[in-house]
Amino acid sequence: FRLSADAIEITPPPAWIRADVKAEVVRDGLLGQLSLADPEATVKIARAFEAHTWVEHVERVTKRAPARVTVDLRYRRPIAMVEVPLGYWPVDAEGVLLPVREFSEAQTVDYLHILGANPEPAGPVGTPYGDRRVEQGAVIAVALERYWKDLSLHKIVAGERPSASRLDDPEFDLFTRRGVRLMWGRAPGHERPGEPSAAQKLAKLLEYVEQHGSLDGADGPAELDLRNFSGNNVPRTANLREPATHRD
Repeated sequence: FRLSADAIEITPPPAWIRADVKAEVVRDGLLGQLSLADPEATVKIARAFEAHTWVEHVERVTKRAPARVTVDLRYRRPIAMVEVPLGYWPVDAEGVLLPVREFSEAQTVDYLHILGANPEPAGPVGTPYGDRRVEQGAVIAVALERYWKDLSLHKIVAGERPSASRLDDPEFDLFTRRGVRLMWGRAPGHERPGEPSAAQKLAKLLEYVEQHGSLDGADGPAELDLRNFSGNNVPRTANLREPATHRD
């Protein structure tokens, strides 16, 4: 009744996970030493899978005859890349650090980039990045997930490092690939009093694109302030380009 990898059936990992999740959990969690006769077997199996960096939550562990186990998993999903001078750190919707080795540099273009954060995460893979600018930037990335490619968005840039005060949440700018600056403001759930919601800001962007064809100004990069707008608010042309990034 010793548990083997072949006796475990898990929720198929999505395409973005290249690691062999089941094999790694069996190895690292020492599940090969576990007996299915152990009354705590399902609890121990759940804990082993919960410890994997790609697993967000174990929904259910079910014993099945003969001597088999089904594990229903919810996986972490990459939502953005934290861009730092020496590379990129992938994070999920909650700002949890994901395995860097799973992504090539070419694949980073498939995600929004977050800039302005600490260059090093606070902890290991599978734990929060440890910077509110990353966590709140990831929330913005979630809000834009269905639309950012159509809008040609590329970067979410955080402002000054926030203090511990709730009133000092960072403000963010968005940049398109052509350098158009969109002053987004605060992340969803952290807006200033009277600041439009993320849904309202997104609706404004989509409305502008519908009316003008793109977010690009006629005379060069444009600036659009989404933090406070009226029904007639339109982008102002400005010579504002995205901040340069330097790599060693």
